[in-house]
Formats: sequence, structure tokens, C-alpha cells
Amino acid sequence: MKPQTYPRRLATAVPATALMLPLAHAAQPGAIVGVVTNSAKLPVAGVTVTAVRADGEAIRATVSGSDGVYSFADLPPGAWSLTLDAAGYPQVAVPALQVLASKATRRDVVMNVPPVAQTVSPALQAPEPGPEVDSQTPFAVGDIGWMNGTSRERAPIFDTKFFTPEIRFDVNYLQDFNHPVDHTIGGSTEEFRSGEFQIEQVSFGGDYTAQ
Repeated sequence: MKPQTYPRRLATAVPATALMLPLAHAAQPGAIVGVVTNSAKLPVAGVTVTAVRADGEAIRATVSGSDGVYSFADLPPGAWSLTLDAAGYPQVAVPALQVLASKATRRDVVMNVPPVAQTVSPALQAPEPGPEVDSQTPFAVGDIGWMNGTSRERAPIFDTKFFTPEIRFDVNYLQDFNHPVDHTIGGSTEEFRSGEFQIEQVSFGGDYTAQ
């Protein structure tokens, strides 16, 4: 009886480690996480965070949550920069963050509120300073130009460096509606005639200034 023959099959075993080598050398993605707060250390929600890779090839964007947390996952390793924008806050830039493979890079950001110009109600503002008061000259705080014998001129005439002349001519007219019998009105120091003009004062003089 003739023996039977069987075809031979060649089998080649490929180690599993050889199949996994390309996967082991592939760069694993990284991540960036952080918390956005203000100067009072309170979380800021609704902040738009934009991440840009240094070569400009990748741009990602996210928004911080109610707890102020933001995160970027699956970022290729390398240098990334962040830009944060929120209503009522100036823009914040975070340059050169290094993202490592299979690791999360944490970067917390503080956004400061710009100073607000304070306005004061006109009713609460301090009054404007008034003119300086002459505390040396008697009766300088009031206008006594209406008194008899007081000069009523506003600017001196013929004013010079050393001498200011003065010519004073004061005339009064008095009228008494009580109709005195002899038209005489008695005062504390003088007597006047009702219904008549009276020359009160005629004077010539001036003031000298010593240097």
C-alpha cells in the first residue's frame, strides 16, 4: 500500500511587539486646563479662551464654565499660546505654554477689572473757593460805598507809583415826609435840613506808597 503524502504549510509567526512598535513611537496628545478668576478670586464664567499653536497650524477655542474652569484636550505637543476675552475685562494673553505628550499643563489666569472713573454728584462737590478776604483793612468784608463820606470810585485817577491822589466831593439831599416845622432833622451827631441839598464833604488828598 502506497503511503499518503500531505502538502506542507509554512507558517511565520510575527511577534506582537513588532506590530505595536509604530504605535509606541506616535506622539500622544496633551492637554491644557485651568481656572479663570478675577482680582477678588471669584470664578469668571463665559470667558472665551483661544489656543493657538506656535506654528499657527492649529487653533482651538473653548468657553469657561460657571466655576471658571476651561480645558483643551487632544492638543499636539509643542508650544501653545492662549488669549482670553470676556465682557467687561481687558484681553489677557498667555504666551508660550509647553504641552507635553500624555500630560495636562495647568495654567490659571486672573482677569482684572479696569478702574472705573468715579463721578461725584454736583450736590456733593466742594464749593468753588471764593475771593480772598482782606482781613487787615477795617470793614473790607462789606461794601460801605453807600455811606456818606466814602469814596465811590472804582479805579484811582492819576495813579502813580508813589502817590495816589484823591479828590472827594460829597453832596446829599434829604427829604423828611413828616413835614417838620423848620425843616430841621436832628441826628446823633449832625443836623440836616429837609428838602435841601447839602455839601457833606469836599476834600483833597491822597495816599503815599513807601518803597
